[in-house]
Amino acid sequence: MSPKDLVEKFRSGIPFEQLIEFLKNETLGKRWLSGIQGSALALRAAAALREHQGIHLFVLPDKETAGYFYNDLEALFEETQMPFEKRRILFFPKSYKRPYRFEEQENANVVLRAEVLRKISSVGKLLAIVTYPEALSEKVISIKQLRNDIINLRVSEKTDSESLFQLLEEIHFELVDFVTNPGQFSVRGGVVDVFSFGNDRPYRIEFFDDVIESIRTFDPSTQLSVEQLKTAVVVPNIQAEINAEKRVPFWDFLPDRSVVWMNDIQYASEILDQLMKDAETAYSELSGEVKHLLPDVLFASGKSFLTSIGKFRLLQFGNQNLIDGDEIHFNSVSQPAFNKNFKLLAETLLEHQQKNIPTLFFSETASQIKRLKAIFEDNEFSASSLRSDEFQMESFALHSGFIDYDIPIACFTDHQIFGRYQRVKLRDNISGREVMTIKELYELKRGDYVTHVDHGIGRFDGLEVIDNNGHRQETARIIYQNNDVLYVSIHSLHRISKYVGKEGTAPALSRLGSQAWQQAKNKAKKHVKDIARELIQLYAKRKASKGFAFSPDTYLQHAL
Repeated sequence: MSPKDLVEKFRSGIPFEQLIEFLKNETLGKRWLSGIQGSALALRAAAALREHQGIHLFVLPDKETAGYFYNDLEALFEETQMPFEKRRILFFPKSYKRPYRFEEQENANVVLRAEVLRKISSVGKLLAIVTYPEALSEKVISIKQLRNDIINLRVSEKTDSESLFQLLEEIHFELVDFVTNPGQFSVRGGVVDVFSFGNDRPYRIEFFDDVIESIRTFDPSTQLSVEQLKTAVVVPNIQAEINAEKRVPFWDFLPDRSVVWMNDIQYASEILDQLMKDAETAYSELSGEVKHLLPDVLFASGKSFLTSIGKFRLLQFGNQNLIDGDEIHFNSVSQPAFNKNFKLLAETLLEHQQKNIPTLFFSETASQIKRLKAIFEDNEFSASSLRSDEFQMESFALHSGFIDYDIPIACFTDHQIFGRYQRVKLRDNISGREVMTIKELYELKRGDYVTHVDHGIGRFDGLEVIDNNGHRQETARIIYQNNDVLYVSIHSLHRISKYVGKEGTAPALSRLGSQAWQQAKNKAKKHVKDIARELIQLYAKRKASKGFAFSPDTYLQHAL
């Protein structure tokens, strides 16, 4: 069953019809969604998003809970591997680790926040934004200012690289030789590379005279193209504009017809007030240039949150009605705590079979699915009269299992059955380790030793632009034995790395064209295989030998 087919099953039942009727009503209001347990909330929310498009804001109690809910929606809308530009399930994190610690800004989180703001201002159709109170506490750039600062580019559009250069400087982008982080750009003749705060990969814009000839994204570590595009949207650092008149609470950024889903509105308000107090404490310790940044310039209070939230349709899904809204009751319970008790699991499945409740098992790893199938083929399960067609395996993950009696259906997760911890998977990095490759190369000094995977050890001699069949090309110049020179294109940077060896000892340079480096690699591979073979033999011998039972520790006996 595909995620889409699963969501379709949850677009049914009287409670769901009541929910959709409320969402499609033109008037504002509040509803309390009771009786929703586990990942049933994500499935009901996904079903509601299919029925009622628009902007839906989900406010969970903390980052971890929000992350799990976000992962569920990502899986249900099959956006886990989707390109950055096409996503409609978005995560809105906080940008600073602590109030007024501007040096602790998390660049990847700024990109995620910018992505959310840009899509609210431009898409406005189906968007699900998952967040938590700490993230809402930070004010954002106003929608008017954001639209003024965004640079929209299109293939065949008439402009020139010099004009783009000036626009990028106006929104405080940094001119560098090679872009590695959001907020940077480089200019090389008719080519402009720019790393927007609204995308996870930089753009490469090529000009022919005063016309944009092509736009594509590229991998900053290898400089290789990833995707050809017709348009590019360059978003500035939304945390850089910190004037009071350009800052608004996040909820002021949302259209009035948005839908807000919350667990506990009062708890969120208290968190916002506490963060404001923390900001005021940190502010009292400031001095100098940033002293004008009053707490209410950068942060929103709980009082303003409670006052403003009433302009949206509000859905509360906690265990207690805290909004005085009409109740919509769903009939679901949490997955039983099996704790590897497979006899209890067999009894539960048999009970579901007798009640005609199909059971689905969710796991994103093939090994866990194989493990579950092996358990179901065990004699204990075979003897329990279970029919295999009454339960099936699904190869994507949900965070928390449940049984929904309205449909009816049971959704169990592998990590809860086996008592394992499930990790939250957030897009909290830009390009991960890959970005460091070009950064490390850029930080190399002349004379540093490097290793090329094909040619061996050489000495870095700087970056150089060379002519390659009429095209200017950036390269790394590497000196080898006998002063032979190798030019490595920035498209092949993944093949070189900084030499790591015994400190204080200069390595011998390799000779270009020699077989010595290949022979050294083959020898190293053979040595590694020999070590692995010896380890396997050692482990096999240890497993086959009987252990020795030592007598009790006499000292410990006397001590007791």
